[in-house]
Amino acid sequence: MIKRIFLSFATSLVFTFMFAQETTVYTEAARAYKSGEELLAKGLFAKAQSEFETAINLLLPVNETANRKLLAKAEF
Repeated sequence: MIKRIFLSFATSLVFTFMFAQETTVYTEAARAYKSGEELLAKGLFAKAQSEFETAINLLLPVNETANRKLLAKAEF
């Protein structure tokens, strides 16, 4: 009985960390995209392009619809 409880807990813990890491990647991509937009608004085109490229690299490959939209905006 204790082994089952421990195994269930360990399995749920592993899945929690897997999903948490995925969220971190998308958060970093969103941050890079937002930074690129701000730099673009200031007229700093080379730096903005660098931030957009960072967002693109972080989002490849993309599986979620919301992140596909962000990828499309960054590639534009």
